[in-house]
Amino acid sequence: MPKDYLKEFELSANRFTLKAIGFTAILFGLVWILNMLGIFIVDDSIMNTGFFGCIIINVITFAVCRAMGLGNSRTKYVAIFFATLSVEFVGVMLTYHALLITALPILLSVQYRNKKVILFSYVMTALGHVVNVYGGYYFGLCNANMLLFTANSTEYYLQQIVAGTLAPNDPGMPVNLSLFVFFVVPQWFILLAFLPVLFHISTQIESRVQREMFFSQKNDVDFMTGMLSKICFERLSKEYYHTLESIAILLWDINDLKQINDTLGQSVGDTVVAMTAGSIKPLQNSSQKAFRIGGDRFILIIENANHGDINKVLLKWNSNVDQLNSNSTTKISAAVGYSQGRGDDLEFLIKDASHMMHNHKSTTKMHAI
Repeated sequence: MPKDYLKEFELSANRFTLKAIGFTAILFGLVWILNMLGIFIVDDSIMNTGFFGCIIINVITFAVCRAMGLGNSRTKYVAIFFATLSVEFVGVMLTYHALLITALPILLSVQYRNKKVILFSYVMTALGHVVNVYGGYYFGLCNANMLLFTANSTEYYLQQIVAGTLAPNDPGMPVNLSLFVFFVVPQWFILLAFLPVLFHISTQIESRVQREMFFSQKNDVDFMTGMLSKICFERLSKEYYHTLESIAILLWDINDLKQINDTLGQSVGDTVVAMTAGSIKPLQNSSQKAFRIGGDRFILIIENANHGDINKVLLKWNSNVDQLNSNSTTKISAAVGYSQGRGDDLEFLIKDASHMMHNHKSTTKMHAI
């Protein structure tokens, strides 16, 4: 994939991960408020520790990810690590109430469309479940199942309570080993069942993206000249160019192309189009893109244009035309117009350049062979 695309993709995915982390904090805040109002009945010290600890972790997460840069290829691992740390901390304090949220990091990892990231998230979550089980047992909200090692129905234990004979089951091993065998290991198996599904979804997403990129790139290139196409120009105009503070455009129209096609043949006309494109394509750089937007029309966009950029482009283009004409029996000539202003005025700038171009066309004619 192109580096620019990868950086933009990482930026978007990491931004979503941070939003998801922030959203879970908001939901936890709502739970904390309901507990403060007495609607939920969790011990205040447990709830406060869980909520404010989660907030501190999230603040650190945002700070570290911003410092590294959201477009950094390593930031995703940091984001997943802190997301796991945050949800597992909540899981420690609220135990069984927060069990489902511990799957959030591995769900977030799918968007990166990378098996390494999914495996990293799985390992982090699996290790987090160890902390979750033991931390919840010793510090979090009491989980009766962990105390009794229940193996029967609710009715069975209710009868024991009534009879006054309620007692924990004997798992036949020390408590710490029992916690690992009966709580950590089953959770690991459940997480393991997620992996092939997550891999499949990730692969399907990547395949779809690759297909879309292929067809997008195919539509973005004019097959005859190899220049960017009208479709590409219209998309960039809608999604990007209108956001620029300063923009300059140069518009070309090949003189008398129809007459050349009619009198000298389509092959000569195609040669003229290709040569004209050849005079314009070298004008491109990282901030200047050229497009073929019609059979005989081309446009060059200069991003964040400065004073004098248009003149520099025109001088170079004239030099290119002279060189091409001197080395070929087929001569090219085109009317040109230009304009400069704000990106959100692009439509007006094109009309302004087109008006200049037509005035130029009345005084400049094609010299064919």
